[in-house]
Amino acid sequence: MDIIKNITDLATHLENNPVNYKYYSADVALTALKKKTLQFTHPNGFNDPFDSNVNLFKFDKDDVTQYVVDVINKHKISEDHGAYMYRQLQTLVSQNPKEYMQNIFDEENLGRGITCFSKKFNQMQMWAHYADKHKGICIGYDLFKIKDTIADVNKESAFIPVNYVNEIVALSNFTDINTIFHWFGTKHSFWSYEEEVRLISRPFDYSKENKCLFPIQKENVIEIYCGYNINEIDLNNLKDILRSDYPHVKLFQIQPDYDAFTLEREEICF
Repeated sequence: MDIIKNITDLATHLENNPVNYKYYSADVALTALKKKTLQFTHPNGFNDPFDSNVNLFKFDKDDVTQYVVDVINKHKISEDHGAYMYRQLQTLVSQNPKEYMQNIFDEENLGRGITCFSKKFNQMQMWAHYADKHKGICIGYDLFKIKDTIADVNKESAFIPVNYVNEIVALSNFTDINTIFHWFGTKHSFWSYEEEVRLISRPFDYSKENKCLFPIQKENVIEIYCGYNINEIDLNNLKDILRSDYPHVKLFQIQPDYDAFTLEREEICF
């Protein structure tokens, strides 16, 4: 995986297309707009069981042992306590280096959250799967503004490009910056239709559902699309919210082009 190329490609995309999209059922979208929140999810809460998979890395016993030594040295642990820790950890590492690192990765993930966007507003599978069979709503966010809003509170925030692959290629280096991008940005090519952009951040306090609602600014919302099957009550409720809190946004309705297998947009007034 070419990490640098993926990061560069994502940077170019965001520079040219800062508005990216999140698909919702109508009730969830209306609640998010009313409360002005954006949902972050713990990696354990995703719908893909292979997401954030520890098997994306090779854990050689010697490499894991060196990692333990580096951690002890980094934190300047006393010589006696360090020697004790090393003996204890060496036993655990020798028994099962992957299991040991799984526990390390789980601890590293505490309080971490990811929110996901799509590069396109007219992706048919996204409307079908995530927007309640075209009855839902797609919200276009300015991702630079979103990141600034999040980073004002959580300094450790970054965009993650998603790399779609057909098979797992395990990295042997699990201690540099590539670890984060490989760990949270690798998905099977089955999901490539999502054309996903991720924003990762921490710390968050999670509910039992591994979800956290983060307050955002209304100016972070730029465009809104309603599905062609949205019911009249939801559409009217949406218009009421926009008139009250989001008069700056553009509102569109998705319309199928039955001659071209495409989804087009038509701006509507509110």
